[in-house]
This record gives sequence, structure tokens and C-alpha cells, in this order.
Amino acid sequence: MAKFLDGEWNRALELQLQRLEGKKYVGVLRCLSYESFQTSIEEADRLYARRNIARHVTALEPSLAHLNSFVAAITSIVQGTSPIAGFIWGLIQMIIVVSW
Repeated sequence: MAKFLDGEWNRALELQLQRLEGKKYVGVLRCLSYESFQTSIEEADRLYARRNIARHVTALEPSLAHLNSFVAAITSIVQGTSPIAGFIWGLIQMIIVVSW
């Protein structure tokens, strides 16, 4: 499995190198390897695994689901009204996203 993932990683990396040929990010892509990517993921996991983020997100999940259904309902209502209502609703959503 590891050889397959390594091969897929190298294939995707080559595709991106061809796409970005001559641009300033090529140097960054050349130093990427599957092993260094996996190491950085494991390091991030060790760093953040001990935090209570997952527990808090799980506790907030029902409230966020209700909020998401509310946003979807208001969005569908606003689509059938005047453009100014859509503009105001868009501003409210932008403020919510930026403040988050």
C-alpha cells in the first residue's frame, strides 16, 4: 500500500510540476516528498491530538447543524425576494464567516 501511495504522490507531484513550470513555486514542490508530507501530518497530529478541540466540536455539532438548516432556509426564502434582501443576507453571512 505504501508503494502505491508513494507512486500516486510522485505522479501527482509531476503533474503539478508540469503545470507550474517556470513559476516561483516549483522549488517548493521539488522538495516535497511523500515521506516529508507524512512526517508533517504525524507532527501536527501529535501537536493537536491532546487538545480538546474534537470534544468541543462534537458538543457543538447539533447546534451547528440547526444553524446550517436555518441558513439554508433563509437563503431559499431570500432567493424569491428582492435583490436588496439578497444583498443584505449576503452581508450578514459574510459578517458571520469573517467573525468566525
